[in-house]
Amino acid sequence: MKTILVTGGAGFIGSNLIKKLIDEGHNVTSLDNYSTGTNENEVKKAKYINDDIENIVKLKMRFDVCFHLAAQSRVQPSFDDPQESLFFVSVVPEPQLSPDVFKESDISANASETLTL
Repeated sequence: MKTILVTGGAGFIGSNLIKKLIDEGHNVTSLDNYSTGTNENEVKKAKYINDDIENIVKLKMRFDVCFHLAAQSRVQPSFDDPQESLFFVSVVPEPQLSPDVFKESDISANASETLTL
């Protein structure tokens, strides 16, 4: 069993991922600002934090794995306001991620390792 963070967990894709992870017996926390996600998508047994990903370093929890799904779901806003879209893409640069948030052994896990939990 792993302790997993899903950013964007109140959205369609995030909520379906959370269902699967819960069914597999993992402890799951969602970090979502509900700008496009909804309370109706919340999955029982998961913990939900209503906050923005720019505050990820303030979490007082440690995670084995993070599935980062918090992002704009449409391309058009990036054309309408590229500066704002750039902010969302780079809001959590790697150096800003506190080593205290993730357990050391899994910080360098690549995508294939992460997906095969």
